[in-house]
Amino acid sequence: MQPKELIRFTPYEPEIRQYAIQDGQKVEFVSFPIPDQYVCRDDQKVLEFCSHLCKRLKEDHQKILIHCWGGHGRTGTIMSILIGMLFELEADDALDYNYQLHKQRSRTKGRKSSLALCQREQVKNVLKMYEDQQHCPTVSSVENQTFD
Repeated sequence: MQPKELIRFTPYEPEIRQYAIQDGQKVEFVSFPIPDQYVCRDDQKVLEFCSHLCKRLKEDHQKILIHCWGGHGRTGTIMSILIGMLFELEADDALDYNYQLHKQRSRTKGRKSSLALCQREQVKNVLKMYEDQQHCPTVSSVENQTFD
């Protein structure tokens, strides 16, 4: 989310931190601001962020929660990219998989498609970059990157 969105958003960080303490868990908040109903303009940064999340999932065995204000477009963009990266799917298959997951939600606010055209294009672009990178792995580590 972007800082201006926080004005209309119910703060949840203190509540999540309290649940984590009660459950004996550690919680960390990682921010990657994307304009509402749009995309990050830098596909490389999106790729690095998603690679960082994949590392947290695969190597560090962490659980992650991804969301934006509505939980549809920006969330769906990042989720589709992660699905493609984690399960080695083509962009269209990753988008379809995410769409099927989105339909399982109990509240979708009547939205049939969770992604705008620019968001679908970003999924395709970033997954293409990721695929190209797998064939020619010369990208630096994202381990110590900050994404704010």
